[in-house]
Amino acid sequence: MTQDRLDELWARPSSWKLGFIYFCKEDPRAIVPKRIMWAGWTSNFAHWYSWLALLLLLAVAAAPVGAEIAFGVTNPAITIPTVLASIAAVCIAAHAASRAR
Repeated sequence: MTQDRLDELWARPSSWKLGFIYFCKEDPRAIVPKRIMWAGWTSNFAHWYSWLALLLLLAVAAAPVGAEIAFGVTNPAITIPTVLASIAAVCIAAHAASRAR
C-alpha cells in the first residue's frame, strides 16, 4: 500500500470514532499518528494487535495490586505507591516503545 493511500485512509473523518479513536480496517498499520501530529501516536483499534497490547498494558498495571490482594496486604500506604509505580512503569514503557519506531 502506498504512503499516499495510507495518508488518505488516515485523513478520512470516518476513520476516527468520536474524533480521537482511530478505527480503519483498510489500514494495515497498528500504530498511527494522532490527529494532532505533535501529540504522538495512537493505536488502530480495527486490528487485534492493538487490543492485545491494551490488555497486556492493563494486566501489567493491575498485577501489583492483584498480588497485594492475593497476599492480604490492605495497607493504603503500600497500595497507593504500588498503583502509582505500576502506572508510571506502563507510561515509561509506552514512551520508550514509541521512541523506538
